Amino acid sequence: MDQTFFNFIHNLTGRWSELDAWMIFFSEYLQYWMIAGVLVYVFFGKGAARRKNQLMVFTAAVSAIISRGIVTEIIRLFYHRPRPFLAESFFPLINHVDSGSFPSGHMTLWWAVTAAVYFYNKKLAVALAVASLIMGIARIYVGVHWPSDILGGMAIGILSGWLTAWYVENKWKK
Repeated sequence: MDQTFFNFIHNLTGRWSELDAWMIFFSEYLQYWMIAGVLVYVFFGKGAARRKNQLMVFTAAVSAIISRGIVTEIIRLFYHRPRPFLAESFFPLINHVDSGSFPSGHMTLWWAVTAAVYFYNKKLAVALAVASLIMGIARIYVGVHWPSDILGGMAIGILSGWLTAWYVENKWKK
């Protein structure tokens, strides 16, 4: 099933140069626009709204560190899954190192951020979820992740983000 979904998405590469260019952008650079967007959003708040936004960024950052920096690295320490371009012997559309494929570090980070932000701002979280989903599909498209890497990263990120936000809101603030 993983191979079937991968082939369905990745086999679109090389057909339309514009689509390839957009997918390269989404897989590598969209995250920087997401960071900029969140930071700009935070600095527009005033008073209590600004403090709430700062707590939101703090919570999102902690959840990202836990999911990407700790959980993902522990999993990769014990389980090494080759990336699609290595397993299938092709050149991906972006340069990438030979590191473990599961789970997707991009997805663990961005879905942790999205889940944490959801506690504070549902509209912003929806925008982040859409962007994160596009990024995940793009990383399959360019050949650096399997679909299950993306789904696993999403699950780990959402769980990490939710648990971190729950802890901050229910234990740490008190």
